Amino acid sequence: MKTLVINKDNLKEEEVVDTVTRVKCFIENGVGEVMLASTQGGCMMLPGGHVEEGEDLTIAAQREVQEETGIVLGGEDFIAPFFEIKDYIKNYRGRGINRIARMIYFHIRTDKQVDLSNTNMTEEEKSMGFFTTFVSPDSMREMLEKNIEHNEEEIYRVISFETLRALNEFQSYKSTSSKK
Repeated sequence: MKTLVINKDNLKEEEVVDTVTRVKCFIENGVGEVMLASTQGGCMMLPGGHVEEGEDLTIAAQREVQEETGIVLGGEDFIAPFFEIKDYIKNYRGRGINRIARMIYFHIRTDKQVDLSNTNMTEEEKSMGFFTTFVSPDSMREMLEKNIEHNEEEIYRVISFETLRALNEFQSYKSTSSKK
């Protein structure tokens, strides 16, 4: 798995007091489209979320996919981590703590359909009008680029930029892994 380390402030491990780990999932259907999650407010992201303490990363990815899409992944589905971003953040959100934010990206291949009756979204996700759609990687790129350029919410631009960076790695990973 490829890892990208971002450490603009040159923090040392001993200066970090907190680490948070999230999983994000490129869910690919049988025709090569990828699931993009969105909110009514214009946030575009991949399905995923926080890893519980002591939780296996693959189990976390499966749990988050089920919570947000209702898809229950099993042995017949392809699930593999392929990319990690490890971001060292000084004075996280002005709280006086230094944090490592780890984002682990998974490639999931399944033909199972979204089942909204089987989701377990947070109240925040529900209130934001969280929904999913399958798009081609090229369409996803175009949508993310437009969101970076035009969305008024900085956090949504940041999330779109991060997702675009991961999309580039996903496409590179897929082209490399298909040659093996």
